[in-house]
Amino acid sequence: MEQVLRRHRNLTNIFLSNALKVFTVIVGVFVFLYQYESFKDLLKMLMTNSAILVAVVGFTLQNSIKNVIAGTLLLSSETFKVGDRIRIPSEDISGVIEELTLRHTRIKLATSERAVVPNYLLNDSVVINNNLHNEETCYPLVVPVSNTINVDKAKSIIEEVINNHPDVIKKDESRTIATSLTTTSLELHTMIWTSNMENSFRVISELRLEIIKEFQDEGIY
Repeated sequence: MEQVLRRHRNLTNIFLSNALKVFTVIVGVFVFLYQYESFKDLLKMLMTNSAILVAVVGFTLQNSIKNVIAGTLLLSSETFKVGDRIRIPSEDISGVIEELTLRHTRIKLATSERAVVPNYLLNDSVVINNNLHNEETCYPLVVPVSNTINVDKAKSIIEEVINNHPDVIKKDESRTIATSLTTTSLELHTMIWTSNMENSFRVISELRLEIIKEFQDEGIY
């Protein structure tokens, strides 16, 4: 708990840390008193009743307990941290982690809305973390064109626009290939590397606009 608090200090984690300390003290008192014969029968009765109470409470709060256990695993594993941009494909959730507690994770979406996600969901789902090792992002640029145009010319324009953009990194890995060929059209597909996810959205948009402008000047569109 001390390690968790050093990384993620908030009200929920402080409360659970204190509750754990109180629980430890109570268990210690029970163990100490159990050494004396005069207390054994009383303690056995209390432990029997406590076991029933714990079973009832555990059944009632099973979802909360599941979240706490999942939260403990997440906080101690360094899988996520505040500030990471993550995506949960199964729930169509994408955003930046604002808060991590033992019960839930708060994510700021692109719309500035907040998604409060139960920790068991993060623990059980496939989660894409864009910041786990570094923030470099690779995203596809897809340009649909008619198959009656000069494909080599279109490909040359796309590659030139990419090479001229100052925020595209790893330009030697940005090779343009043709995909999705039909009788009337095809798609020119290029993987664009940027320094982070925020830059990726902007750069892809700027590349599309510049490519359209160049295509119009060359009579391709």
